[in-house]
Amino acid sequence: HEGRTGSALIGRRGPARINPCVAMSDDEGGSSMAPEQVRHVRAAVAGPLLPTICSLLGLDRVSAASLLDMGAVYVEKVRVTSGDHDQIVPKDAYLRVHTNPRRFPVARSTDWPSRIVSTTPHFAVINKPGGVPVHATLDNAVEVSDACASEALAARLWALHRLDVPTHGLVVMGRT
Repeated sequence: HEGRTGSALIGRRGPARINPCVAMSDDEGGSSMAPEQVRHVRAAVAGPLLPTICSLLGLDRVSAASLLDMGAVYVEKVRVTSGDHDQIVPKDAYLRVHTNPRRFPVARSTDWPSRIVSTTPHFAVINKPGGVPVHATLDNAVEVSDACASEALAARLWALHRLDVPTHGLVVMGRT
């Protein structure tokens, strides 16, 4: 189907999730369907990323910025990080935007410094709570154990193994 700007869109539908942005309407008029989860668009003109996303998807700046900060936006198949709101998107660049990312509220309510079990110059051991992924998901790079523990330690950590999302327990993370 065609989007508001005439860009070709591809989407799939799935279960509703806790969403940081305004829910988008269902083009087919079905009120029981969840909002589209992935939008694939091409930039019609070159310009800054945040206004480009707002224009192409009909989102307000706060909603689009929330998706960018969460790691739910890719430009030419590369994830955009929170500091890249003003990066220039070339004309005809391919953008993939996860408009309804899966959320992990436990990650924000957890006291991550208290979850650090042990640290050395080369690794850290954390006690991962259930309900939080170990590493970034396709649509959420923020509400995950490695990002939250990295923030708590003020050092970049890399997961050396993983536990399933509902599982709680010890995870070893590399520091070097």
